[in-house]
Amino acid sequence: MASVAANARMSVGQIYRHFENKEALVDAIVEEQIDVAVRDLTRLASAEGRLCDRLLENFLGSLRRHLDSGFVSLIHEVRAEAARQPKLRALLAGKDAEIARRMADILRTGLPEADDDDLEMRAERICLLFEGALMRLLRRPELDEADLRSLLRPMLEAVVLSSSEPGLKPAALEREIDHNAGDGHRHG
Repeated sequence: MASVAANARMSVGQIYRHFENKEALVDAIVEEQIDVAVRDLTRLASAEGRLCDRLLENFLGSLRRHLDSGFVSLIHEVRAEAARQPKLRALLAGKDAEIARRMADILRTGLPEADDDDLEMRAERICLLFEGALMRLLRRPELDEADLRSLLRPMLEAVVLSSSEPGLKPAALEREIDHNAGDGHRHG
């Protein structure tokens, strides 16, 4: 709670005056971040221009906002809390699935010939790329917008424009992870 309070520039007591408990606070943080992501995706869907260019602009704006707002350290706290709380873990999984579905819908507008599995896989790749870029910027804060553009553009174009590779689809990957969760090891 102390690190959450520090990120919010409040005392722990002030936070507890607004939230009944830690779970309520974390739920509110998750809901707010998901609402922001959904607004971004809604804007992205209605924007004009090439799909790759729209994705890149959305990506850069989201990365800047997340870094400027202290979101990255906060999301680490939320993920740590989710590891301890099954209810929060389920909430995060549901919201993540919602974001991936919305991303797949946006991709469908630019890739009408793609099937649902292909769109779902591309959406998952974009989510992985975004989260990876966010973590990379923590380690390389000197990267500026021009650097990010030159790094991200070819990767986004590869995800959006290339044909889907054969392999595990998200549902199959999920089953594989669930199957292996029982023995405590992740098999590759």
